[in-house]
Amino acid sequence: MLPRTSPAEEAGRFNLLHEFFEAQADARPQAIALVIEGRRITYSELEEEANRLARYLRRRRVGPGSLVAMLLPRSLNAYTAILGTIKAGAAYLPLDPEHPADRISYILRDSHAETLLTTASLASHHPGFHGSVIAVDAEASSIRSETHTRLPTGEIELGPDDLCYVIYTSGSTGRPKGVQVGHWSVCNLVKAEAQVFQLAPEDRVCQIPSLSVDLSVE
Repeated sequence: MLPRTSPAEEAGRFNLLHEFFEAQADARPQAIALVIEGRRITYSELEEEANRLARYLRRRRVGPGSLVAMLLPRSLNAYTAILGTIKAGAAYLPLDPEHPADRISYILRDSHAETLLTTASLASHHPGFHGSVIAVDAEASSIRSETHTRLPTGEIELGPDDLCYVIYTSGSTGRPKGVQVGHWSVCNLVKAEAQVFQLAPEDRVCQIPSLSVDLSVE
């Protein structure tokens, strides 16, 4: 019998952030991936929702080289948006709806994000955004009509050196500045944490930081 690999050893195979999640969805589809809003979401359920969104984004011409700004409250939609965006080959830029509107507007302009993934209500606060707006609530039925299967690997030309996400600094010493992080860098972080913290399938992680700060990537 071959020895069972540890989570850290298993994680060593991956060079794209979403590959970690997809491996769990394949190996443990009925395990709980997320507990939020009083709901328990399995890896299979979250995988299917993210795949639908990824296909919808591709239909809207979002893919490698695209930057998708996410203006969503902490919710199932937010985690689906992160996974769906990187599965589509794009990079994501998380924005906190609790932040001042002028900060959000500045980041949307400064980042040159082509797409804003948000809700119809939040979109109405930023009429100056000139890119493509996708309201996940208003367009829910169209997103749900997409196939739930994973996009073929060969269809997304994405490598470890490609951009994974952009997070803006607080701006406490001046204007907020966008920090670009590639898949290679964040994958190294995940691999190191799996080893240092000896994470196991039965562990739970409490997600406290706002999705708009780098600590949330953990």
